[in-house]
Amino acid sequence: MTDSLFSKMTLRLKLLLVFIFVTLVPVAVMSGVSYVIVRRLLADGNKQLLVNQVNSAYQFIHSRYRDIYEQYLEHDQLGIIYLQESAKNNVNAIKIGKRGYVFILDEKDELVVHPEMDEDGFQKPAFIESIGKSAIQADLYLNLKIDQLGAKKISPESANVYVMTFAQWKWKIGAVQFESDFDESLTTLKLTMAFLGFISLLIAAVFGVIGPRVIIQPLSDMLKSIVAGKKITVQVRDEIGNLAVWFNDFMAKENLHKKELREKIEMITQLKQQQDGDYYLTTLLSGPLATNLNDSKMIETVCYSEQKKKFVFKGNEHEIGGDLNITANIQLGEDLQRYVVVLNADAMGKSIQGAGGALVLGTAMHNILARNQIQKLTSAMKPEEWMELAYTELAAVFKTFNGSMLVSINLVLINEKTNLMYYLNVEHPHGVLYRDGKASFVEENLMQRKLGMPEEFEMKFSVHLLQLQVGDMIFLGTDGRDDLLIPQDDKSVMNEDEFLFLRQVESAQGDMNNLIENVKNSGVLTDDFSIVQITIRDSVPLIRDEFRIKYAEMQKAIKENQIDDAIDHLIKLLEYDHKKSQVMLMLGILLFRKKEYIESIKYFIECINEPIVQKQAALYLAMAHRSCGEIETALHYAQKALSMDEKNIKILLLMADLQLSMGKNDLAEFYITQAEEIQPESVHLAKLKSRMLTPV
Repeated sequence: MTDSLFSKMTLRLKLLLVFIFVTLVPVAVMSGVSYVIVRRLLADGNKQLLVNQVNSAYQFIHSRYRDIYEQYLEHDQLGIIYLQESAKNNVNAIKIGKRGYVFILDEKDELVVHPEMDEDGFQKPAFIESIGKSAIQADLYLNLKIDQLGAKKISPESANVYVMTFAQWKWKIGAVQFESDFDESLTTLKLTMAFLGFISLLIAAVFGVIGPRVIIQPLSDMLKSIVAGKKITVQVRDEIGNLAVWFNDFMAKENLHKKELREKIEMITQLKQQQDGDYYLTTLLSGPLATNLNDSKMIETVCYSEQKKKFVFKGNEHEIGGDLNITANIQLGEDLQRYVVVLNADAMGKSIQGAGGALVLGTAMHNILARNQIQKLTSAMKPEEWMELAYTELAAVFKTFNGSMLVSINLVLINEKTNLMYYLNVEHPHGVLYRDGKASFVEENLMQRKLGMPEEFEMKFSVHLLQLQVGDMIFLGTDGRDDLLIPQDDKSVMNEDEFLFLRQVESAQGDMNNLIENVKNSGVLTDDFSIVQITIRDSVPLIRDEFRIKYAEMQKAIKENQIDDAIDHLIKLLEYDHKKSQVMLMLGILLFRKKEYIESIKYFIECINEPIVQKQAALYLAMAHRSCGEIETALHYAQKALSMDEKNIKILLLMADLQLSMGKNDLAEFYITQAEEIQPESVHLAKLKSRMLTPV
């Protein structure tokens, strides 16, 4: 507690206490020692005073004794009487201090002389008995309790008594000095020491005020200048002045360094903004090319894509990469049979390089598909001929880049009537057939080199045929499905098991959501990741048409801000076992917007384990629990969302907000710093910074 109190004191008060302590302690010690020495000297002096007074009385009696002996040699008794009368007047006149006196006892220890013995009612003092009982062989010095003169009813007081013997008559001559008289003689000494102590305290206080001011004021001015970021004015030429000079030199160099750093940061920020702008423009171009336009009621296609590179532009999160999924329908042959076209592609390179390849590929592929709709020539082709033509055109486009842009693809063509699949693998991960609970690769051998490879590496064109059955599923995926960092013995190693994906498909039992979850749970994605699922249905799923109609009605209600109507439509859509996780997520989001947080949580919980919507569900669960005041639960789901996307600005800001709510400013600052690196101009970020600096 003392340490805590001292630590809270100002430096000025601490220095004042030090000055007082340094001044008063030596004075107090010296005063104490002086007092003890002087008291001892006075005590020795008072003892000598007693001896002197007794000697005076003794000399008087001795002189009278000679006179008596000469005059009354034969009449000794008369001499004694004469001596007693003479002693009373002379000895009683001897005073020791204010109340001390001299007394005389005869050989029978009866009082011969005492200041009060002639008064009425006089009684021999009790201390006389103590002296009488003491056999005096030599001088006697005692400390006794003695009644004060004229104060018999007051309790006895301590006194010093000195007694010596008059040998001729065996008389005892004594002197009494009361200690209170002795103490009174020390009063002057005590007052003097008290005065010295007061003067010392006054001097300590003056120096304690002036000294700290001389030391602290320059430091205080220096600190104010430091806080204000101003140059320190050098007022003194001592160590503090030197410190100010050194600090000014340091700040000059530091300001120069900060200026250079600020210029570099501004330059990097501008470059980053330009880069993000380029990324955004690229996504605007490539995004519409990733389409799932297949409307076949017999063959269903589901697409999933997650690009590795995430970025923020104007407050919104986007992703960019080289993976691309396209599905469509075309008609081929003289009888114009319908086919489902599926393309799963991976353009080599990171970020914008891969996105550039996907942009070129998507544009070329959509051009091929569009030409099928307007030209009878391609419509009359056989499926194998169309596949070869598509491959040749795509390969020709990428050859123009002289090997600087390479793309691997899976191109699939399936007859809607016969379910016959035409399959082409251009140095892409093997397609997977899931049939009767077992997963196997569609092909085993390499069919073609990547698009963009020089002609000398090209292989003879061939198409793999596979007759699909009702209930069969085909999974086409990029190498992101295999490029996983798998935890192993306190470290992570790159996956080298090519059959891992087969086991994941079997474990998911053909369910797309479960498959995505299995892949992500197996390790950390290190590349763009995309999958297309193709399912052969046994009947026309009319339900999908009804679902699309009702889903369109729901979207229209949201666009017209009719939230309650949109919620009613979504509740009806839950009756269909189609895109259920997306419907529940949308329903939860609308309820969240209406601030019906508890009700929204129910729907978010239902879809939290669905990979396609898992991140959004976790984020909204965190925000909903935050709105309900359940901070710890909100933190749990926010951490779950963050584990799926560590660079998401919304999740980072939410994590910072939750840590601040829990009083963990250090962790909040950590997430604010990460968010600032991604989007320094965020308004929410500025609010969080202000909140962190504001004391609760």
